[in-house]
Parts: sequence; C-alpha cells; structure tokens
Amino acid sequence: NCRNHCPFCIKKEEYSRKQLFGFISRYFDNSFASLTSFFAKESNLTVDELDVLLAEAKQKLEEEKGKE
Repeated sequence: NCRNHCPFCIKKEEYSRKQLFGFISRYFDNSFASLTSFFAKESNLTVDELDVLLAEAKQKLEEEKGKE
C-alpha cells in the first residue's frame, strides 16, 4: 500500500486514466465512439440502454461543468 510520501506511487485514478486512454489509443484509434460501439455490440445493448448511458454521461458532464 502506497503512502503519500512515496515518490514512486501514483494515485489509482491517475493510473486507471492512463491505462484506459492507452487502451483506447491502441485498440480503437483514440475513438470513444468506436469503443462504445464495440462494447454495445459485444454486450447486445439495446437502443434504450444506449440512450440511458448517453443520458447518464450527459448528466455527469453537466455536474462536472457546474463544479468549475
């Protein structure tokens, strides 16, 4: 377990972000749309389920925008 004084440790969120963006870059040509389409198809998501995901994403973005 890392402590704040450890210079080689990074926060979980930072590590996760770097890993995710690297994954999207390598496998989906930096396209979130391609990533979403792939997982929607592989998960057999319905249009209604995609609409819910979009609404949730919009809400999160608006909440983050409001914090600025």
